[in-house]
Amino acid sequence: MDYFVSIDNTPYERWQIELLIESFKMHKLQDYLCIAVAENNTTQYADYTKNLKNHKRKIQHNNFQEKNNLYSLIACLENNIIRQPFVLLKPHMILYKPVEEGPDTIICNVIDDVSPEIKIELQNKLPQAHKIPYPGDLLIFKNCPTRFFHKIAMKIGENIHEELAWLLTMQEYYDFITYGTGQIEMPMIYGGMDMPIINYKHGYPSKFQRMHYQFNKALQLGSDPIEDLLRINLTPPPTEYMQEVAKNYKKNK
Repeated sequence: MDYFVSIDNTPYERWQIELLIESFKMHKLQDYLCIAVAENNTTQYADYTKNLKNHKRKIQHNNFQEKNNLYSLIACLENNIIRQPFVLLKPHMILYKPVEEGPDTIICNVIDDVSPEIKIELQNKLPQAHKIPYPGDLLIFKNCPTRFFHKIAMKIGENIHEELAWLLTMQEYYDFITYGTGQIEMPMIYGGMDMPIINYKHGYPSKFQRMHYQFNKALQLGSDPIEDLLRINLTPPPTEYMQEVAKNYKKNK
């Protein structure tokens, strides 16, 4: 199964993609990971490029800002660079074990991580909205019509926030595709979970936050995300595995 992720060519997203690639290499699945890289001409204050430079399945494209994710995904689907079924990832993820496809068109984790503002806008635009669970960051697609993704892109082109565009389109397609939920992503701080993807979007409170490593100025709050990740003690299993990925990355650097 293919995996797809879109990134901005900035140090902030490059250090994340370096760890994501490393986690795929540890499972010998790196050839199934397709990375779309949007060019960025801003000043670069840090260099995390080893894995990305050597990664085979990557495409580079112009920067369309908030449209990068959808535009690059549609281009890859229409040019058979990736095929369904596929997993749509975010840079701030780690492959813990291979993802398994399911019977439904779209599968997501049920995580109520949608902002109150987006929920209100969704209710205002679709007051009779079906009770589709608010999805997490990870989505699995199987036999999903290409026009589904075009609909989202069109909404973003109408200046609708990307998160809201996804939710609106999922509601509109409620009667035409099947939705499933599954335990497919877990935070880095939870023990007792055994899910295929670690999502460190919210980090490890007081110990590790990805937003501290944006590298958009010469001085910043965090120093080196790889080293700081390795300094965490009292590690639950997902964090411990992330440290294994970081160690592997340093060893092969």
